[in-house]
Amino acid sequence: MITWWRGARSRGSPATSAIPMSSSPAPSVLGIDAWPKIPKGTEWKAGVCHALGFGDPTATWRRIISSVKTYADLEPALVGAVERLIDFVTDPT
Repeated sequence: MITWWRGARSRGSPATSAIPMSSSPAPSVLGIDAWPKIPKGTEWKAGVCHALGFGDPTATWRRIISSVKTYADLEPALVGAVERLIDFVTDPT
């Protein structure tokens, strides 16, 4: 699921000028080297919270998302994938 960062779309900005974001900011934003490996069958957000020693996934992910301030805080692969998706869905041909 993609959430438009800081409500940019609600202010009338075009989609491409908003900072699209998923639940995968770069781990360095949180002061960790990498996202923990979560076993298959485990809900990813809850597994990450458990592995990092956090409690409530909702509160934890609000904290994680609020730590993202710029594109530099997102994983480059995520930004590239979202840009390709925007190009694909807005291509008039």
